[in-house]
Amino acid sequence: MKSRFKPPVFDRGPRPQLRGHLHSEAAWFFGGSGVALIAFAAATSRASWLTFAVVIYSLCLVGMLATSATYHRFPWRSERAVVAWRRADHAAIAVFIAGTYTPVFIGASDSPQRFIILGVCWIAALLAVALNVVWIDHPRWLSVTVYLVLGWIAVFDLGGLIEGLTVPAMVLILVGGAIYSLGALGYALKWPNPSERWFGFHEVFHAATIVAAGLHHIAIWIVVFEAVTVGG
Repeated sequence: MKSRFKPPVFDRGPRPQLRGHLHSEAAWFFGGSGVALIAFAAATSRASWLTFAVVIYSLCLVGMLATSATYHRFPWRSERAVVAWRRADHAAIAVFIAGTYTPVFIGASDSPQRFIILGVCWIAALLAVALNVVWIDHPRWLSVTVYLVLGWIAVFDLGGLIEGLTVPAMVLILVGGAIYSLGALGYALKWPNPSERWFGFHEVFHAATIVAAGLHHIAIWIVVFEAVTVGG
């Protein structure tokens, strides 16, 4: 009796066994913590904008991880499906970067230009989404450059962030940004590549993303806690 299930007719070739699993597990963890963060902000803050910013951030974080896990873990039956999920995966990274900035600027910075910089960040993220939609086969170095520039755009409000962030939050954000940058460079260079069978350069990139996201997640918890206890 023949099986009703057909094997995939199109895939991306051999991949390490752990491809996508790190982001899959991380999505569940950050999803739970994100719900707790939203509940805390909603229950303790009189500023609805802060709660809204936390919702945006949490959705962007979990959405990026879930999209990455779905794209990387599963085989696909058509080239169209692979391309569609690849577009979504790359676009989600840009949206996630802007989403991470949102509660930081809303909750920590009081500088008059913070909304301008946040707006520029979101516009740049949407342009990056458009790039991935219309030109998904663009060079790897272009993606890395776009993400690095987008990731460090906060330096244009460095004074406001230094004044508004606590030292632990600032350190966590800077160290997380450095880890993101190193992970992106490793992705561009395809190095290090510990094990092509189990844990390759792409898994190193995913691991760096999780560590950096974790540091920024703690920083955002601090930002929200400080905002609701100091500002209400």
